[in-house]
Amino acid sequence: MSRAPKSRPSAAAASTAPNIGCSGGLISVELPDGIAIFSGYDLRAGSIRNARVRIRNGAASDQRACLHELYPSSTLAAGELELSIDDVTGVASEPLYRGEIGALPHAGLDLGVFGPGEERSYRFIVILDPGSVRGAQGRGANATYSWRLSVPSPEPARLT
Repeated sequence: MSRAPKSRPSAAAASTAPNIGCSGGLISVELPDGIAIFSGYDLRAGSIRNARVRIRNGAASDQRACLHELYPSSTLAAGELELSIDDVTGVASEPLYRGEIGALPHAGLDLGVFGPGEERSYRFIVILDPGSVRGAQGRGANATYSWRLSVPSPEPARLT
């Protein structure tokens, strides 16, 4: 399934609803309940929302995957909402990102090389600071996430 956002999403009050898009090589993205990874309606101080996404390289060759954050917006105070992204493919999860929505590196998050048919699972978690006085009442955050695949660059030749 390949879905790319058609237009810039709007920020919805008290909502955290990242969306998925894909470009580049063949890629399969499995999403819970359609495009939205999770939604943060009715967030109260200490609320947690999470979801998993499975990515599969459908190409016949190795592909380098990179996760990009597009159109981030937030009306929450700095540090009030934390986003965590973990690779949960193996037995132990591997933290990939901890920070705010909108602070993912502009160049994207390198997810490494996927072999043909290789699948990996990722967990997205948002946590509203337990010390938040108003919760997310009347406020929100939003972003679109896009996985991009490309043919990996060959290793440079080594002189012996």
